[in-house]
Amino acid sequence: MNWIKTKKLKRNMNFILILCLLFAPIMMTLTVYANESIGGETPSGIPFLELEYEIDSFVNRYIGTKTPGVAIVVVSNGEIIFSRGYGSYLFNAHHLSQHKAIGYLVDENGIFERAVPLYVPAYPAGAMQGIAEDLARFAIALLSTENELNPLFENQNTLSRIFTSSSFDPNHLSRYHGFLRYIGAFPTFGHAGSLSSGFSTNLAIVPEEQFGIVVLSNVDVAGIELSIMNLLLGNDFGQIQPSTTDLPNANNLEGNFVSARSMAGSFLEFTDYFGIMTVVAIDENTITIAGETLVQVEPYVFRMIETNNHMNRALTAGVVRFIMEDGQPVQIAFGNPMDMIAMPRAMFFVVASVVIAIGSAVVFLTAPIIMVIMTFINKKKNVRLSRFSKLNYGMVLCGTLLIINNVGLFLRFGLNPNGKWSALVPHIWINYLLVGVAVLTFIFSLLSLRSEKVTVRNKLFGGIATVVVFLLLFILHNWNFFSMI
Repeated sequence: MNWIKTKKLKRNMNFILILCLLFAPIMMTLTVYANESIGGETPSGIPFLELEYEIDSFVNRYIGTKTPGVAIVVVSNGEIIFSRGYGSYLFNAHHLSQHKAIGYLVDENGIFERAVPLYVPAYPAGAMQGIAEDLARFAIALLSTENELNPLFENQNTLSRIFTSSSFDPNHLSRYHGFLRYIGAFPTFGHAGSLSSGFSTNLAIVPEEQFGIVVLSNVDVAGIELSIMNLLLGNDFGQIQPSTTDLPNANNLEGNFVSARSMAGSFLEFTDYFGIMTVVAIDENTITIAGETLVQVEPYVFRMIETNNHMNRALTAGVVRFIMEDGQPVQIAFGNPMDMIAMPRAMFFVVASVVIAIGSAVVFLTAPIIMVIMTFINKKKNVRLSRFSKLNYGMVLCGTLLIINNVGLFLRFGLNPNGKWSALVPHIWINYLLVGVAVLTFIFSLLSLRSEKVTVRNKLFGGIATVVVFLLLFILHNWNFFSMI
C-alpha cells in the first residue's frame, strides 16, 4: 500500500511540474505586465514597487523624534499611488469630523507640547480642516496635461503659465505664480507653510515626470517633510558643469546679509540681525552660504554642489543669483521670499547697540538697589538728599522703567506672536511718557544747580546717569522703539 501511495504522489508531482513548465511563460508575461502597470520610479530613482518599503523605513526612524505624526501621499500620472498616515496624525477625513487634529510645538529640549488650537473657517485649511489626499487631488489637477479638461481653470492655457516666472526680471529666479522652485533631479515646483500654529505642510510637483508629493505634519517645525522631499525628489548636483567663460571674482561678493523681508520701521527690525547670513569665498568661483557650497556657473549666478541641510530645499532651488549695483552685491536672490539684502547697518553699530543695551540694562536694574542703600545711609547720618540728587534719582528710575517696559514689549510679542498689534501700542506710548519725564528731570536738575551747592560726587553721579540715559534713548530711537508702525 505504501508503494502505491508513493507512486501516486510521484505521478502528482510530475503532473504539477509539467503544469508549472507550461504556464511559466504565461506567468512571466503577467508579471511583466503587472510591473509595467505599476512601474516607474520617483525622480530620485526609487522604483514604485519599493516605494512603500522605503517610505515606511524612513518615516519610522523619525516618528516620535522629529514629529509626533505625519501623513504622506504620492501621486503619479493622475493617480494616488501611496497614501498613509503615521504616528499620532489623524489621517482619515471621518476622524477629523469627529476629533480635531492636535498640533504640537517643539521646546528647546526637543519635547513636543500641544499647540493652542487656531481655527481657520475654510476648507481645506491646512492640516486642521483637511487631509493630505485633498491636497493630493489638487496636485493631480495641476499635473494634468493641456489636452485634458482641467477642473481648476476655465482657460486651459492658464495651466501652462503657472510654471513660468512671475518676476518682472526674466533673469531673476523668482516665484512661479504661487509656487517656488525646489531642488530636484527634474524641474520641481512646490510650496510649504501652514495656516495654523502646530502644523506644517509641503507640496511638491514635478510636471515633467507627472509626479507629486504631499506631506502634512502635526508639528510646527519643518523637518521631516523636507527630508521626505529629499528622499523622493533627489537632486541634479552631479549634472552641474563649471563654466568655461571668464567669470567675476567671487571674493568681491563676501559680506553679511539679512532677510529682505525686513521689519525696518518697527521695533522688530532688531530681530532681522538675529539671522545674519555670511558669504565667504573659497576661491575665485566658489563660495559658501550658510554652510552650503556653491560654484559660479554664470556671471554672479551660483549653483549648489553640496548640501547637508534638507531645509535648503525650501530656501533655494540650488541656484543663487547676486544682484549688483556699482560693483557691490546688494541682494542675494534665492528665487523665493527668503531673498537676502546687504546688511543696511554696519556690524560695528549692531555690536555697539547690543553692548549699550546690555550695559544700560545692568546699570538701570541695579541702580535702584544702590539708591535705596544710599538713601538708608544718608538717613542714618542725618544727611538730606539735595534737590539735584532727587531729580537724578528720578531720571535713573525713568531709565529703569524704560528697560522693564521694553523687555515686557518683547515678552508680550514673543509669548503671543499671533496677538493683535494694538496690544503692543501701550508700550510705545509708555516709552514716550518716560522720555518726557526723563527730559524734564534732566532740565530741572540743571536749574537746581543755580540755587544749591552740590558735591562733586553727586555731580559725577548725575553726569554718569545722564550719559547712560541718553545713550539708551539714542539706541531705542535708532531701533524704532518709538515707532507705531
